[in-house]
Amino acid sequence: MFCNQCGQKNPDQARFCGHCGAPLQATAAAAQPARGAAPEPSFAPPPPPVFDGVPASPAPAAAYPPAESRGHAPAAPAPYPASPYGPPTPASPAFGHAHATWEAPAIPPTAPAAEYKGVWPRFVAALIDGVVTCVAIMLLASSLGAEIDLEALAEGEIEYAFSEASALVVLVVGWGYPVLFEGLFGATVGKLLLGMRVANAQGENAGLGRALVRNLLRPIDALPFMYLLGVILVAASDTKQRLGDRLAGTYVVAR
Repeated sequence: MFCNQCGQKNPDQARFCGHCGAPLQATAAAAQPARGAAPEPSFAPPPPPVFDGVPASPAPAAAYPPAESRGHAPAAPAPYPASPYGPPTPASPAFGHAHATWEAPAIPPTAPAAEYKGVWPRFVAALIDGVVTCVAIMLLASSLGAEIDLEALAEGEIEYAFSEASALVVLVVGWGYPVLFEGLFGATVGKLLLGMRVANAQGENAGLGRALVRNLLRPIDALPFMYLLGVILVAASDTKQRLGDRLAGTYVVAR
């Protein structure tokens, strides 16, 4: 009989191939046809030629019939190694790998999604804040004994209306009131009464730093007179921002 592995001829009584050591018993049993059955055609290749007493190398595996035609079940293919990236996804059906997909980073909003307040609500709020500021200055100045000449103030003689102490009170209250209220509470008294607040791009309270910047730029927004520059910028802006708001990154929105 011939070995199914190397194709070399072996004695019929041999159990193992004398050339490659492969078992021959199963092959011999399979090669014997059942009693009464027609013998199957043999697919064993002819023995290799001998040159000078040295047998030639066995034929390559491709020269032999497939295993299933020789009565052997084909070997199961080696399983594909599990992917380290997890199960397949619709984005990457090929090869069963889940390839990483690029996603655009989240971009913070440039403005809060809210109702922006224009010129007239802010003008009315400024009038209310002016009254609150004057009352606070008068009360604080009187408590500190700082004199304010109301007659000189009414006649427009500002340099004679305030003493050094009263001028300091005006400076502290006039600048500190909007900065503190907008930075800590999000709005001054006038804005609170009209349902407005000062917010940053994320819709949160502006904070002291942004409130300080937007109020320091009020004199520029007031140019050339009566807040004309600020009114033009607010009316021309989709987000109703004056110069101070644009540089500070703040918005006057509904509460």
